[in-house]
Amino acid sequence: MNFQTGIAENTLLIGSIHKTNWSKSQIDVPTECSASATGSKFTDTTTTKVGVGRKLSDNWSVLASYQQETGGNKTTTSLFTVNNGYQSINLGLSYTLDNITISGGYSYTDIGDVSVVIPVSGTDTTYATYKNNTASALGLKLGVSF
Repeated sequence: MNFQTGIAENTLLIGSIHKTNWSKSQIDVPTECSASATGSKFTDTTTTKVGVGRKLSDNWSVLASYQQETGGNKTTTSLFTVNNGYQSINLGLSYTLDNITISGGYSYTDIGDVSVVIPVSGTDTTYATYKNNTASALGLKLGVSF
């Protein structure tokens, strides 16, 4: 579900909620060896986003948004499914002059912590811990209208 609505002159509120049924999309990799056979343990997720856009002038506009995904687990027994959600802050800026538009954006994402725990001989063994991870993305777009 997506929505947008004006909340003041030249100001737009946007939002979305998306539920994904990952649990119905599992991967199984049979290797003919029980020690190396692996499969996924995907869980359902819900992603929500809310943001505010503002037209500053006929040439400039800005957008700020917050996005989060819930779902996943703090521990997993599959290397395919190292997901424990995330939180993201996004900023965008757009400049238009005649038929040229220059847009740029930045996103900072805090990725949920996950430990890969695989039972070996009846005992859980932690093979990897993904903790305090972040991701940053920067984008630039040049558009020309004809």
